[in-house]
Amino acid sequence: FNYDRCVERYLYFALMNTYRIKSDEANELLGLIAIYNPYGTISGGSQSNSIEFGGEPNAVQLLDLATSIKTFTESVDPKESNIQELRLQIAQANRLVFLGFAFHKINMELISPVSCKEQCDSIIDCYATGHGISNSDCEVIEAHLKSLFDRGIKIRISNGTCNSLFNEFRKSLAF
Repeated sequence: FNYDRCVERYLYFALMNTYRIKSDEANELLGLIAIYNPYGTISGGSQSNSIEFGGEPNAVQLLDLATSIKTFTESVDPKESNIQELRLQIAQANRLVFLGFAFHKINMELISPVSCKEQCDSIIDCYATGHGISNSDCEVIEAHLKSLFDRGIKIRISNGTCNSLFNEFRKSLAF
């Protein structure tokens, strides 16, 4: 739900460092991951004006980047965003990973999946960071997540940061 590309950048370097693979292979693997930015992104509206991570945009690029950011009302309007696609992907997912999500009520409503009782019969493996969230609130989050799905969900909330989640569940996430 961030406007930046930090997750993509982290995963790029983590793949290369952890598995000793080359840049091309890391990029290819990242292309297999669905990452949604329902509130927009600053990666660039058009490919010709996209900038490298950490790059300094010129005035033309900056204007192009600004056009790709959606206001909150545009983001939650199914006609103006990819929210229906996001909800369908969540409903059909076998694994969900929430990083720094905070589980605010409005975000939980935004990701509420469409029903897929006939299509989805496997249990969802769900991983989430809960940095700064009390154990009691983690239980509330688990109950809310379970109520969103019409199939089983196994939820693991790490009390640490994004980095510690990847370290704690390194093997689980690899399978």
